[in-house]
Amino acid sequence: MKTSILSDLYPKAVTAIFGTGAPEKISFAGNEEILNTKKIGLFVSINCPGVMIFQSYDFVFKMRSRNVSFVSGFHSPMEKECLRSLAIGSAGIIWCIAKSIESFKLPEDLEKVFDDGRLLIISSFPEKVKRITRETSLLRNKIVAAIADESFFSYAAPNGSTEKLCCEAIEWGKSVFTLDTPENQGIIDRGALPVDINNIYSYWPKEDENLDLTLDAGN
Repeated sequence: MKTSILSDLYPKAVTAIFGTGAPEKISFAGNEEILNTKKIGLFVSINCPGVMIFQSYDFVFKMRSRNVSFVSGFHSPMEKECLRSLAIGSAGIIWCIAKSIESFKLPEDLEKVFDDGRLLIISSFPEKVKRITRETSLLRNKIVAAIADESFFSYAAPNGSTEKLCCEAIEWGKSVFTLDTPENQGIIDRGALPVDINNIYSYWPKEDENLDLTLDAGN
C-alpha cells in the first residue's frame, strides 16, 4: 500500500476549522482523486438502538451506488457494517484512521476495493502513533467532519462525543442530517435535518433516473 504526504492535497477545510491547531501533515494511501468528489461524513454512536441499526444500513444500502464518497472513521460496530456494505457498491470510500498510516494494515476483504481505486486511507498522525486511543479517535472524528461536505449522523447518543461533534459541525455551518426518529430529537432540535429513510432521494436526488441499481437488487 503506497503512502504519500502531499501538501497540495491537504484539505483546506481542515485548516479553516482547526486554524493554528491543524495537524502538521496528513498522509494518504490510495486514490487521492476521491477527495474531489462530494463527500458525506458518516457517524453512528457505538450503542445504536436496534431499530436504527436497520435504518442506518438501509441508508447506506440505498446510497452505495451513488456518485458520492463516504468519509468516516468506520470504528463503531455499525460504522464497520456500513463499510462492508459500501465495499459492495460503487461509491468512493475515505477511511480516516486514528493512528499512523504506517501502522495500518488493510483488511484483506478491502484489497480489491483499494486496487480498484475506490478507497482512500487518511491519517493525520505521525509514525510514532501506533495505537488508537480515545484522544486520537476524537481528533480523527473531528477531521472527518471537517473534510466532509455534509454529514449524516445516523445516531448520536445523548451527551456523548458524537452528539457533541454533531453540534460542532452545525456551528461550523456544515449541513448535518440524521434519521427522523425520536432517539435523535436532541440533535434535530439543535439543527440537524431529519431524513425520512423511505424518501432519501428527495434529499439526495439521483444523478440519473435510469441509474442501474443492479448492485442493490443483487445484494
